[in-house]
Amino acid sequence: MISILNCGYESRHQKPFHMLRPEGSSDYTLLVVKSEAFFEYNHTYRNLPANTVILYDKYAYVHYGCRTPDYNDDWIHFDLDEKDLPFLRI
Repeated sequence: MISILNCGYESRHQKPFHMLRPEGSSDYTLLVVKSEAFFEYNHTYRNLPANTVILYDKYAYVHYGCRTPDYNDDWIHFDLDEKDLPFLRI
């Protein structure tokens, strides 16, 4: 079973915006980035186009944001029963 813990729709942020969670989050995070953004993974920065989806695992390093005037995303923090993991991970 999936449990939705918190979510946001049309979350808009002004420049400069960046989300930094070095220790990650205690839940899974699904992020739908609706504007151009940057994303850091393994100490490498990548520019992302609008309409990019990112799924963060529990406790994964999180760093993303924007260099443009208007950042927009939708997000869901969720958890699920550990017994369901073997069937959901591909």
